[in-house]
Amino acid sequence: MAINNQCKLRLSAIKDLYDHSIIAWIVDDTETAKLVTETFKLAIENEYGAVTEILHSDRGSDYVSGMFNTTLSAEGVLHSMSRPGEPGDNSSIESFWSHMKEEYFRFYTSNTKQELIDNIAEFMSWYNNERRQSTLK
Repeated sequence: MAINNQCKLRLSAIKDLYDHSIIAWIVDDTETAKLVTETFKLAIENEYGAVTEILHSDRGSDYVSGMFNTTLSAEGVLHSMSRPGEPGDNSSIESFWSHMKEEYFRFYTSNTKQELIDNIAEFMSWYNNERRQSTLK
């Protein structure tokens, strides 16, 4: 996500594959193991302590990090990762990123970090509560 098409921020999000909602998200200056670990912890908090059995991600360095995997393991979560070079394995969250870019940020720009975070919060609320969700059967 960019501020005024210049400074970039990183958005980490976790999607529930049952109802397709985004259950946790955090914006930071850089994408790090700490960012994705904190997003995972927020997901547990937002779900009132309920922990998923499996978390699927790509093979980005932040997701293969010891910090992230130690946290998952401590919670009893199996970490499933997409095959190298196969974004289709992670299609649910990849689809979300595409929807976010095409349905929202294509039409809005942000001038400050706080404005960008506010825009993301507005999109997340719309995505989770108003946007029609569908999957192929």
